[in-house]
Amino acid sequence: MLRPRTLLSVALAGALTFAALPAPPASAQQREGPVLFVRYQHQGRVACGTLQGERIQEIEGDLFGEHRTTDRWIPLADVKLLPPTEAKKVIAVGLNFQSHLGTRAPAEYPGLFAK
Repeated sequence: MLRPRTLLSVALAGALTFAALPAPPASAQQREGPVLFVRYQHQGRVACGTLQGERIQEIEGDLFGEHRTTDRWIPLADVKLLPPTEAKKVIAVGLNFQSHLGTRAPAEYPGLFAK
């Protein structure tokens, strides 16, 4: 199990991924650099895994909680990378560009709304 210390958002091949800097590994296998977590679609199935070079090692469990790596490896070229999560709620800002305001005066604070 990885216990992230820092969570960073990283752009990779046009999709968002998460990079977590892991706590020192308990196993003998040492990794160099951050672990890149990806969410992907492969053969009609959506899953998560860790990107290692040109292939993905699948994980089981909760991406943001308890999880473990499996022995299943998938070539990166065979998957479609997806955003790291599915948005349930989106908060947007309205009338925050002069082109949106037209001749109206800007508001003191931009308007927030849920989509």
